[in-house]
Amino acid sequence: MTTAEKYRQLEKSPVINIARFIFNDLKNEATNTTLEKVIADIKTGKTPSKQEKRYYEDDSFDWFKPDEIGSEKYLFTAKDKVSKYAFETKQATIYEPDTILINAIGDVGRISILKKQASSNQQITGIRLKEDVFVDYAYFYLLAHRQYFYVDLFQTTLPIVNQKKINTIPFCYPIIEEQKRIVKGFEEIEKIKSIADLHIIDNLNWKEGYKVICRNFFNLQFGTKEIVTELTHQLNLIKQLRQAFLRETMQGKLIKSTNTKETGQQLLAKIKAEKAQLMAEKKLKKEKELAPISEDEIPFEIPEHWAWCRLGEICTKVTDGFHNTPKKLEEGKIYISATHIKDTGIKWDECLYVSEKDHLELYKKASPQRGEILITNRGAGCGTPAIIDIDDEFSFQNTALIGFNQSLINNKYVYNFILKSRDEIMEKFVNGGLQPMLSNVILKTVPFPLPPFHEQEQIVAKLEELMTFCDGLEQSIKESQGYNEMLLRQVLREALQGEKV
Repeated sequence: MTTAEKYRQLEKSPVINIARFIFNDLKNEATNTTLEKVIADIKTGKTPSKQEKRYYEDDSFDWFKPDEIGSEKYLFTAKDKVSKYAFETKQATIYEPDTILINAIGDVGRISILKKQASSNQQITGIRLKEDVFVDYAYFYLLAHRQYFYVDLFQTTLPIVNQKKINTIPFCYPIIEEQKRIVKGFEEIEKIKSIADLHIIDNLNWKEGYKVICRNFFNLQFGTKEIVTELTHQLNLIKQLRQAFLRETMQGKLIKSTNTKETGQQLLAKIKAEKAQLMAEKKLKKEKELAPISEDEIPFEIPEHWAWCRLGEICTKVTDGFHNTPKKLEEGKIYISATHIKDTGIKWDECLYVSEKDHLELYKKASPQRGEILITNRGAGCGTPAIIDIDDEFSFQNTALIGFNQSLINNKYVYNFILKSRDEIMEKFVNGGLQPMLSNVILKTVPFPLPPFHEQEQIVAKLEELMTFCDGLEQSIKESQGYNEMLLRQVLREALQGEKV
């Protein structure tokens, strides 16, 4: 997790939400001013020239950079150092202990407290506070009000907060004893990790009203966490349900066969006869006959009138795309790669373009047509299928292409088979290594359950009905997630701003 991600998690924590409420309440009885009035010293860091080795010849001072600001409350040791010579020649800024370091360029407003003398680069500004402000109180205050850094922000290519801007940030504080009492409470409630720890709140030296708000925030946080965990579990169950429907359908268990006079064996014989005729007419290249499927290769039982065959036996085309990466253009012929192939469809709106020459080289080889199926054959998404749903010519890379007579084979049936069998194909047939690869030769040998054509259509219709049902369940759960998040925001807004919800 990056420093920025850690800091954002911290900003959303119950402790900081409680801090926002308390600071908001303090405005009615404490001193309201700006940081300028409570800053004793403000400095911005420097980067000594890398050309001068003497600036880095010893480890006299830790030298902090932005990615080290905000991941921890206190800073002790930096990854890099600068020398005493850099400080003596005024090439390095030195901050005193208890200085708050502020990330002032880029992801502005992240802060940490420096616990010993140190330095930083020019993207960081340090502020040391006057004696009537407790540095840990200021830390929690600025963490709870990071939005102040973004008001009227000076911005070029990167957001920038300069010293003048930091001086204008609103600041509210009670007497020093009250600041320390508040901070002590924050440090105590940081120990609360579950409902069982809520007894810690009873021993806080806080107003009773603050304790009530504190308990409400933590109850809300833990309740929300439980709900999110349950909703995520439900989404995983729906994913498993989809896979179960695919599995049962491919085994012939979700439809009732009403006409078993038509068989998969007859259909396979018809497909083979048609392919032989095309080869005789030289419209199809002769291909090596595939070995019969052995008993050991059959992964599950199918109805008796279905047939086991190899995927290559039903296909008139098993090919692939570019083996080398063509030059990409701003316009030209449509080109897609494996990253555009998703099991929900092909991302045509994200497509690239290649020259007419590169396009023709591929199109002559593969000639992808509407209804045929692309299968990612390299990389992390290896085995992902998608049906071609456009008539335009296009070229592709890192993807296999299978085609067949769509009056004999339903392309959605084949698509669902590959979708269901993707994990098994990856485990048994894909070559491993740094980049998984599914070759055309291997793809042809994958065992395939073949029902009669009319049953293929029934299977597809039933699956679409079941998947629509799953979509509805999934949408309902996601709406619950959205409602839960909205409710949390509403409760926070009511607590922090006094709004009625």
